Amino acid sequence: MKKKTHKTKKHYKKLPPHTWEGHTTASHGEVNKQLIIGIVTIFAVVVLASLLFFTDVFVGQAITYVSDSSIQEGVAGIFLEAESSINPEGIMTIPVHAHLPAGKESTVVKFTLTYPSEKMKVTNCAGLYASLDEIFIVGNNDFSVVKNPDPCSSPGMIVFEFAALTDGDDDHVIKGLQKITDIAFEIRKDALLGPTTLTFSKLEVYDLDTNENIFGPNKIKHADIVINEVKPEVCTNAIDDNDNGLIDCEDLSCNYQFCANDKVCVSTVCTPSCTEDSTCPEEQYCNLGTNHKIGGEEPGALGFCADLIDCSPLDVGACEDEPTCEFNGGFWDGVNCRTAPGIKVELVDAITKVVIEESLDADVISEVEANKEYDVIVTIDPETDLPDNHLVFITIKSGTKSAEKETTMFYDTRPSLLLASGEVEVVKFNYKPSKAGIFTVSALVWGNWPSSGTGNYLLDKKEVNYEAK
Repeated sequence: MKKKTHKTKKHYKKLPPHTWEGHTTASHGEVNKQLIIGIVTIFAVVVLASLLFFTDVFVGQAITYVSDSSIQEGVAGIFLEAESSINPEGIMTIPVHAHLPAGKESTVVKFTLTYPSEKMKVTNCAGLYASLDEIFIVGNNDFSVVKNPDPCSSPGMIVFEFAALTDGDDDHVIKGLQKITDIAFEIRKDALLGPTTLTFSKLEVYDLDTNENIFGPNKIKHADIVINEVKPEVCTNAIDDNDNGLIDCEDLSCNYQFCANDKVCVSTVCTPSCTEDSTCPEEQYCNLGTNHKIGGEEPGALGFCADLIDCSPLDVGACEDEPTCEFNGGFWDGVNCRTAPGIKVELVDAITKVVIEESLDADVISEVEANKEYDVIVTIDPETDLPDNHLVFITIKSGTKSAEKETTMFYDTRPSLLLASGEVEVVKFNYKPSKAGIFTVSALVWGNWPSSGTGNYLLDKKEVNYEAK
């Protein structure tokens, strides 16, 4: 968005006729400007999560949206893929778009969206105007004149009302394909399972020149989603019991549950259990963490075999002290030497389970096949304790031109993770590159979400590039 810094005279176009109490609402809007600007920052992550989400148990059910290039000109509303679904207690972010015909511009948007309040609730009412604020708040100037101060005052209904002046700059109007808002819904724990619908009783965008509504009723797209039943995963039968694409240990609900032959699921891997170091294979130690229970035993009674760093290539013994461990790229946790802390990103062929190695040469990008399914595995190995409600945030971005850009986004708040436990966090999900070209997988961890805001990085951000052929 470019800013005009030498403009000496502004030419304002009149607003279309409307039935709102303009002065009263405008007054509320003035009072709330600082609040609204603050909300833009607080909800930055939620607002961005426009393609996929995970529930608290991270089972992989997803709301999936069509790409921007698939939204036809002359339509408005919510654009979902047919298979979109969510589990009880899940969180979903629903963007509302309008694709104005060529030559049309607007500064006024009104819609009323109804939803089943017995099944879900809106969690970001104060931030619903953030997308339009990005257009109409320019520097210290806020050109908005009408905002419904309480769009969620009626249960089961969002009444969105926005109007702004324009200074004649083409960047400060609604035109082309424009996101109107993002709505964050939380599915209630006791929500009735099955299909449900989000319905616009009206969605109006007024032409700046003619003052007429651009989108008729037959040009509005409503949304259908399915609230799924959460089935428990059996961790020993080699079957995907809860239909989330993950079998036994691959499903994180099996973490620290027995998988087979007295082994235990640890970070998606069926791992030998142990009671002391001598019961583990060579180059491994027995992790008797204090914050996990295995097979119903008390914490610390039964552990699992974990890798130590192999120091033999450097002829430095068994990495028995902190300096030697760190010299070899390891991390000393006070007792044992572990792999270096941080975020690790891997791409694995979903069928053959072959790992696509990350290139060590910055000028060379690892190649994968377009339209083929891969498992994205992100491992988070902290160097300090991770606090409760830390946020794991992962994006996959592809395309360079605006019409071709696609972003897949995953986020999940996690409980505390103590360094002394020796544990790591693993996030795993399926991804299929839809077309040829370079795509980037990015992962980061924020602390104490959401009270700390969006800048509290706990680990350095990790990015890996791949090229689909």
